[in-house]
Amino acid sequence: MLASVERLPPELLLQVFLFLLADASIAASWTRMAHRYGRRQRKDPRMVLTHVCHRWRSLCLNSPRLWCEVDAASEDWTREALARSRTLPLDVFVVEERRRPMRDSTRLVLEQLPRIRTLTFSHSNFTKGYDAQLPAAPLLDSLVLFSTIGALPRIGLALPRLTRLELRGCYGIAWDETHPIFAPSLLHLDVRNNAQDTEPRLPQLLRVLRRMPQLATLRLDNVLPLGRLSLTPARPDERAAFPALRSLTLGAPAKDAATFLYHVSLPPGASLSFALAEWAAPEIAGHFATALQQWLDGAPGATTSGAPPPLQVVHCTESRWRAWPSPDAAPDTAPKALAAQTRSGMPALDIAYADAIERVVYDTTHMPRALCALLAGRHAVTRLTLASAYAKPTSATWRELLADHPRVATLGAVGRAFHGLLPTLRVPADGELLAPALRTLILKGIDVCEDRIQLHVDALDAMLRERRQAGCAIE
Repeated sequence: MLASVERLPPELLLQVFLFLLADASIAASWTRMAHRYGRRQRKDPRMVLTHVCHRWRSLCLNSPRLWCEVDAASEDWTREALARSRTLPLDVFVVEERRRPMRDSTRLVLEQLPRIRTLTFSHSNFTKGYDAQLPAAPLLDSLVLFSTIGALPRIGLALPRLTRLELRGCYGIAWDETHPIFAPSLLHLDVRNNAQDTEPRLPQLLRVLRRMPQLATLRLDNVLPLGRLSLTPARPDERAAFPALRSLTLGAPAKDAATFLYHVSLPPGASLSFALAEWAAPEIAGHFATALQQWLDGAPGATTSGAPPPLQVVHCTESRWRAWPSPDAAPDTAPKALAAQTRSGMPALDIAYADAIERVVYDTTHMPRALCALLAGRHAVTRLTLASAYAKPTSATWRELLADHPRVATLGAVGRAFHGLLPTLRVPADGELLAPALRTLILKGIDVCEDRIQLHVDALDAMLRERRQAGCAIE
C-alpha cells in the first residue's frame, strides 16, 4: 500500500519538491521572459508549497537546496532568498524595470559573486552606481546580459571559470580584450542584435576572440559590419585561429561574412551557419564562395585521392539553403541534423536568405550560383529538398537545379515547390534525362488547387511510367 503524503520522510519529500520545481524553475521561464522584455507575472512556486500545510512550510523554508535559484525581484525578497540558501552555490536572475535606477537587490547579488554559478541580468544599467570593488567570482560558469547598458563593473572582477557569455540587445559594451567578461576560459560566445555603439571593428573583434582559444561555439548575429575593409584574404599568420571550434554562426551581409572568414582559421570539422542579410553582387558572391573553400578543403574523411567527402543532403526553404554530409538527415529534421553533425565533428553547411527561395536560388542572385558551382564541382550531392510556402518554382528552376547535381538519388518537394517539378522529371524526346540516379521522390504538404488535383495525379503517373520504361524507376 502506498504511504500517504503526511507519512513521507522529509528527505524523500524534499526530493519530490526538487523534482517538481525543476519544470517551474526560473531558468526554464527565462526564455519566455526575455522575449517579453519585462517581468514575468507568476507566483514563486516555492511560496505555493508553503501554503499547503505547516509541515510543508517548515520543510520549504528550512531547505537551502530549494533556494539555490534567486529571482532578485526586490531587496527584501533577494535578501530572504540569499539567507535561506545559506552557503550553497546560486543561480541568479536580475530583471530590472525598464528605465528605472539600479535597485539595492542588484547590489546584494553582486556582493554574492563568490558563490554564484550562473548569472543573468535583464535591462540593468551598469554605467553608474557601482563604484565599489567587486569580489572575485570563482564559480561563475555562465553570464547573460540581456538589453543591458554597459557590462559588469570591472574593478576587482575575476571570472576564471566562465565558459558561456551571451550579450543580447545590449548598449554601450566596449569590445575591450582586457575586460574580464571576455575570459580566456570561454567555450561559448553568443552575441546578437546589440546597439550600433556596441558593434566592433574587425581589429577589435579579432583581438577579443584571440583571447578565447578554447571556443567551441561562436555566434555573431548583427554584430557586423566590420568597417570599410578590402576583400583580401589575410595571411595564415595574421588569422585568428579557433582549433576547438565546432560551430560558427554568422548573421551579416555577405561582404562582412566573407571578410570575417578571410581573417579566421577554422578547423576542418567545424559546422558553419550563415544568415545573409542582403543580396550579393557577383564579386561579393565569388569572395564568399572562395572564403568557404578553406573549410571545404579541410573536410574530414577525404578519399585516398584527396577529394573531400560528398555533401549528401541539400535542403532549400524560403529562408534556408543547406548542405550536409549526413546521408540519413531527413528533410523535415534538417535543423536537428545540423546539430547532430556539430556534435559528431562532421562538417555541415547552413546558409540562409531573407527572400523566397525561387527568387534567390538559381534565378536572380549570384550568391547561390557561386555556392552551387563551388559545391557541384567538389561534392556529389545525393539528397536534395526544395520547399516553398509562397512562390512557385518554374520548370527552369528545377532543370538548372538538377543539372547542377546529377547524382541526386533522393529528391523532396514541400509545399508549392511541387510546381514545375513533374514536367522536369519526364523523359524528354532527345533522351537527355535529368537526375538519372533518382530513385526516391518525397512529396510533402503539396499545395495545389482542389480542382486541379486529378491533373497533377495524372501527370505524376505519366512521369513515373516514363521513367520506369526508361530504366530509371522511382519509388
